[in-house]
Amino acid sequence: DVDFHLVMAVMQRESGYRTDAISGSNDYGLMQINKINHKRLSEILGITDFLNPEDNIHAGVYMLSDLFGKYQDTNLVLMAYNMGEGGANKLWNRGIFTSNYAQEIMRIQKGLMEL
Repeated sequence: DVDFHLVMAVMQRESGYRTDAISGSNDYGLMQINKINHKRLSEILGITDFLNPEDNIHAGVYMLSDLFGKYQDTNLVLMAYNMGEGGANKLWNRGIFTSNYAQEIMRIQKGLMEL
């Protein structure tokens, strides 16, 4: 139930569509799934290889869907996806409800929808 263009925008921004991308902060694959989430996602989804494109996308879409279930607002979802719910919550407590990251993803999404 996550918008296709939003998922593609996240992949473009996160990895440039590189399946083998691993960041210095331990984010893996197309959707840049942080290593801190690997154990939980492996247990829930049965994923064993976060560089496998299908598994990585499955994990990223699962995370986005879960966040939409909690927050409904795309800005909040993208903030939590990018910085974790704890990091995003610190900004929300200060009255900040969007980020450059969220705005960039939504710009990319809009561009993809216009293709």
